Amino acid sequence: MRCPSNVRTESLQVEDVTLSRRGDQVVGTIHLTPHHIIFVHTPVTDDDNAKPPRPRELWITYPIVSFCTLRPAPAASRQPSSIRLRCRDFTFVCFYFASETKARDVYDSIKAWTCKLGRIEKLYAFTYQPQPPEKEISCWDFYDPMKEWRRMGVGDPSRKTKWRISSINQDYSVCWTKS
Repeated sequence: MRCPSNVRTESLQVEDVTLSRRGDQVVGTIHLTPHHIIFVHTPVTDDDNAKPPRPRELWITYPIVSFCTLRPAPAASRQPSSIRLRCRDFTFVCFYFASETKARDVYDSIKAWTCKLGRIEKLYAFTYQPQPPEKEISCWDFYDPMKEWRRMGVGDPSRKTKWRISSINQDYSVCWTKS
């Protein structure tokens, strides 16, 4: 799939979109960011005295989208335009839009963000910026593989296991494919 020349870099938000999934339909807002499709809706409650429910979110990352189809509204019917997504995890989602132009804009954005751009640096893992509480923590210090292996008995001569810890390929001179 070729990317359109007008590749979006900003987010897109469309309100009054109906999500159909697993036999249920809810109305909400679809947000398209450079890395995710986010659908937000507020569940309906029957109890008037209860506190208002929190909005629910459905997040779909672009690499998991396997197939995307735009179905424009036929001229003589009352069916809304729709976008159908089939994901690699066997999730099927359909978004219904009141306006065909909004459906086409969303479809073009999904198409632009799901196609292969040829650079791995465009992936979410390389562009993620942590929030301030997470920024202050050095995540590389959370997991020490040597300590974890010792906890499991690897390298402990008293446990008589066949496993051992080795640093033979530490500089990748034995096997260069791990570099």
